[in-house]
Amino acid sequence: MLPTHLRQSIALLVLACPALFAQGQTAQSSATPVSMVSQAEALLRKGEKEDAGILLWQALDLLRGKECNAIEDATRLSARFLLKKHDQLEVERRAVFTKVATQQVAIGKSYRIKKWYDTALGRLDVAAMYDQDTIGKERTILAAKRKSAAKGKTKAKAVTPTKPTTEVGSPLLKRKATYAVTGEWTERGEILEVEATTGKERYPREWVTEASHGDNEVTVDFRAFEPKAEHNAAIGVGMRMHGAGLYDGYRVQCLYEASTLSFGLFVWDIKGMVIKQIGGQWYDNVKVGKDYHRLAILISGNQLTCQLDALPPVTVKSSAEIRGKVSLSVGTTRPSPRVAFRNLQVRPLPADQPSDEELREKAKQQQQHAITAFVEDAKLLIAERRREPAARKLRDALQQLVALPEGILRKNMRQSILAMLRKTDPLAKKRDAAAKECAHTLGLLADKYVVDNRPRQAMVLAQLAWRFDATGQEKRVAAVEQAIAEWNVAQLTSRSAELAPPKDDGSLLRQWFTGGHLLDSRRAAWILQGPSARAAHLSETITGWMPKQATLTAGTFGVHVRLPVRGSQGGVCFDAAGPHDFSIAIITRGQKSLNLSVSRWAGGKWQYLGKKSIPLDSWRLEAWHAITVQTAATGITVKALGKEIKLARPRLGDANAHIGLIAGNHTESDATVEIRAFHAKAK
Repeated sequence: MLPTHLRQSIALLVLACPALFAQGQTAQSSATPVSMVSQAEALLRKGEKEDAGILLWQALDLLRGKECNAIEDATRLSARFLLKKHDQLEVERRAVFTKVATQQVAIGKSYRIKKWYDTALGRLDVAAMYDQDTIGKERTILAAKRKSAAKGKTKAKAVTPTKPTTEVGSPLLKRKATYAVTGEWTERGEILEVEATTGKERYPREWVTEASHGDNEVTVDFRAFEPKAEHNAAIGVGMRMHGAGLYDGYRVQCLYEASTLSFGLFVWDIKGMVIKQIGGQWYDNVKVGKDYHRLAILISGNQLTCQLDALPPVTVKSSAEIRGKVSLSVGTTRPSPRVAFRNLQVRPLPADQPSDEELREKAKQQQQHAITAFVEDAKLLIAERRREPAARKLRDALQQLVALPEGILRKNMRQSILAMLRKTDPLAKKRDAAAKECAHTLGLLADKYVVDNRPRQAMVLAQLAWRFDATGQEKRVAAVEQAIAEWNVAQLTSRSAELAPPKDDGSLLRQWFTGGHLLDSRRAAWILQGPSARAAHLSETITGWMPKQATLTAGTFGVHVRLPVRGSQGGVCFDAAGPHDFSIAIITRGQKSLNLSVSRWAGGKWQYLGKKSIPLDSWRLEAWHAITVQTAATGITVKALGKEIKLARPRLGDANAHIGLIAGNHTESDATVEIRAFHAKAK
């Protein structure tokens, strides 16, 4: 059976293009087809055929559907030439993709004949992902039919079915129930809206309620009116007000970062003007749209358990019992479009804190609710004789169904939905038969890549097969996942030289930092020994080490870091005026990636200035990673693993030449971060 976590992660990605399924080598938004083909050539010269193959597949995906020009034509031809020359399965892969595309075009034509034009277009879009050349004639015919149908439509607007809901309006979202309000807030029925922020406001937009909490569950739904733009929303708990914008308490903030398609969930300890992050986590590939997100906080004594939707929770502890008022807010350090809140509730806690099993059960119930909502929408559409959109809703329900654990419930729900679909969609049986055939063909090709010891390329194909037939391809995807795990173990053994520390005796490191001092005397101490500097036993903290006297006004400096566990981080600090004003450039280890980021601590809060995600194979996470900073009067450039972040001086603190080392760990696990190969060269 496919593991639950894998099944859920795939369910979030089913609408992505084929390139997005490349294991550990996801295409980056900053990459271009030309640069990817160039990088693939370099990898082929080193014998890295699988890495090169994945990059070439991604380059071809990015080129798909683009208007022809000389550069793109040359890039496309180069990618295909390299694949044919270095991949003995490439000719077969192209033939399989053409076969899949042809089958989908045939289904699209059948829907076009039935006058289900939107559904027909969807099939052609799928066909185009596999072979653009197969769809030309049918797309032209369909476009003409759609245009003719659009002219004949009446101007009456179709009624969109509303989803049933058991939620009621919250009295806490009424102004008469507030203790204090800052910023522009508007009540619209059961919805509370807050106006957009520019990122330059002095105080957060805060909606402080009269409600106080003890050991309670606090929940709210929120959504941005521009969901794909960067936005944030937060719940405040344990709040004790001192005046406008000043209070003690805890803010649990959700932050969507559009550049990396990631949601962050962070917990801030606020004491007047001093703000400290005490926990948090980034979540990749979170689907955003017009739907509301649910933020829930469980308060029990001095512990907060915070959860966004059904994602893994974040748990933090304070030094004292958490009690106070409840608030909503939108932060000030980044711009955010207008945000809507609904269903703010303060409820009694369950008798006991939820176990992992209970949290999984809650996530399963939320998934079941989503499936039920799709089916109910479909029933309303069927009653209105709108069979085509009803069929889409039922297929959405089937797609959500695969995230549920395998068992009799999932089997029976699937059979019930399929029965409805076959009554609604006249081509359901034909379409499903074609989907199974496509899945079978792609799956057999994936097996050949596994046999050829290229499991990551096999995963690309296995997950494409899974998209056509999730139930029938679960075992294959799980088998390929196991092959990738075994491949990673083999890499750790065979590539030990690449995992070895940098060749540096540590003389410059000791010259600069022997006799140094902590950036913040309250933080963990450092150990300078031999070629390395180590910050030991880090847990939910960050610590900096400054040289005794040496500075660097302008030039290049950097280090190599080894990050032992997920959540550990290391790098350099700069513009360090003291423990209350400094900037950092760090690498943080994730589950399947590294995050390169630049931040500044000033005025009692963090300002996040830039971030780049760097997906890596699991074995590469164990290596030493170099990070360098080029600093000048005009700004800085931070580089790591082929990625860079450029920042102009106005976004940073005053340049003061004080640089140092930084290490941290934002999880509860115990970690020792080691830094080597310090280098600094004045311009």
